[in-house]
Amino acid sequence: AFPLAFRGLVETRAAEAKVDPDLLQALIREESAFDPRAGSWAGAMGLCQLMMPTAREVAGWLKVGGPMTRERLHDPDLNIRLGSVYLARLLKQWNGNLALAVASYNAGAGNVGKWLRAAGQRDLDEFIEEIPIQETRNYVKRVLGSYSAYQLLHGRSAAAPTLGQALAAR
Repeated sequence: AFPLAFRGLVETRAAEAKVDPDLLQALIREESAFDPRAGSWAGAMGLCQLMMPTAREVAGWLKVGGPMTRERLHDPDLNIRLGSVYLARLLKQWNGNLALAVASYNAGAGNVGKWLRAAGQRDLDEFIEEIPIQETRNYVKRVLGSYSAYQLLHGRSAAAPTLGQALAAR
């Protein structure tokens, strides 16, 4: 199932961050299954499963007042706001490449850059299959699959033209 939980917040915050709401919805589906109190073994929290250092960094960009706490990260509006802006930053960093942005969201942009350099010139679909961290490899596939499903549910064609695209090593 592909629920539209928190859709109003997702659409509002996605528009503010200039990211596709279906991509943000897919990310939240895979990160937390729409549970605002979700937490991970690594310490990520809330709907967008933000790590505290990342949440503090993004809150600084946005000039969000007050200390960042676990309770605040469980607030759906703030969590989606921070997660959408962070996702937008990663999309910009990777020139709109969804797979690289999503991989960076999960494993860090530094790791993705290192993997790209090691991969050399190769198609994006091959790169995804060779992501060395199984959790990240599976995560990218799940988020992109959910994104395609949300696109189809909304009568839009799924944005898959980046698959098969050659990647330049960075």
